[in-house]
Amino acid sequence: MVASGLLAFAGYAAVNHRTCRLRDSVIHSTPRTIAWAFGVNTGLIVVLQPFALRLVGHMRRSTALSLCAAVFGSGLGGSRDRGQFPRTAAGNVLVVAMFGVFGLGEVLLAPVAAPLVTMMARAELQGRYSATASSVFTVMSVICPSLAGVLLGAGLGDVFLGILIACCAASIAGFAWMRGSLSPRIDNAKSTRSLPAYEV
Repeated sequence: MVASGLLAFAGYAAVNHRTCRLRDSVIHSTPRTIAWAFGVNTGLIVVLQPFALRLVGHMRRSTALSLCAAVFGSGLGGSRDRGQFPRTAAGNVLVVAMFGVFGLGEVLLAPVAAPLVTMMARAELQGRYSATASSVFTVMSVICPSLAGVLLGAGLGDVFLGILIACCAASIAGFAWMRGSLSPRIDNAKSTRSLPAYEV
């Protein structure tokens, strides 16, 4: 839940709820560019989700989550560079590309996160586990805009981006730690040589 919360904070909450403020203070893009960016993001998700389902079916679930966090972090890492091209065609293209990168991460997350929570829970606790996992995204959708409002309002856009990237890195570490506790079946592992035989 902690790793997922960090990922939600740096991914969905930051992009979906603070994009307009980032546009003004860091990225310096027009509203039309942001509209195109969300369109590309949504279009990529629709087109790539069937392929992502096949892809994650052949990898560990913990690996898919770590890869999603790495993709989110790489997209955020380029945000400061995009701010070096304010209100230019190059800058606008890079902003749209950033949202495309986030789309790649989202198609990796969607098929893994909820099923993993369900598989880890005992039958009588599946509802509570699922509700808790969903609430993490809701809570982060409140915390992230609150923190962003303070930092971006103070002209600390780079600090905010640094926090987001650090959250992505911390979530990767969390998923790596979690990997050692998952059974091969739950983690969708093809080999059990380096994994414990017990289940969570």
